[in-house]
Amino acid sequence: MKAGRDPELEELCARLARLGELSARRMFGAVGLYAGDVFFGLIDEGVLYFKVDEETVAAYRARGAGPFRPFKDRPEQAMHGYYEVPEGVLERDEELLEWARNACAASRRRAASKKPRAKRAKAAQKPLEVPLERLPNLGPKSVAWLREVGIATRAELERQGSVRAFLRVEAAGHPVSLNLLYALEGALLDLRHDRLSEAVKSNLRARAGRAR
Repeated sequence: MKAGRDPELEELCARLARLGELSARRMFGAVGLYAGDVFFGLIDEGVLYFKVDEETVAAYRARGAGPFRPFKDRPEQAMHGYYEVPEGVLERDEELLEWARNACAASRRRAASKKPRAKRAKAAQKPLEVPLERLPNLGPKSVAWLREVGIATRAELERQGSVRAFLRVEAAGHPVSLNLLYALEGALLDLRHDRLSEAVKSNLRARAGRAR
């Protein structure tokens, strides 16, 4: 246990040695207690607190213990994830070790509960794959040509860009016209192709290597 030269902390380390590799880290004026990478408790002003969850907090409340209150001038603000270890538990080595193990388990459950939410949040951020059929300007024939060259969604069309997509369809041997080029650009802009300005069309033709 990396406890420095705090005799009381070193004594606690010895009593909880069976938890495994312990470490103590200074944090926000308190001392955080870790078993491996599991943050299971803290010490603030000489008071020991353990991690709790809905499965373990009742035992603390039954002993009259309360949550950790980090701000002494604002006692109404509490961290309900940590409760003071009851005096009776502190007096018995085996009971203290058992409560510490329960605190580690509560911390692991809390960490595990966060992972599915993180995955769901990531999934929610994934852009919707809009099929080409739902874009303006693109008829069944154009969609079939684009699919043939590996472009089936708006996202894939955006990655290719209208000019490159047009050239890929042409390279596949299909009888394309400039109308397809304009249609692709309009689809990306959510505009009918006949609403494109002449300046935009001229730029598209130049990039595609087409004279007027």
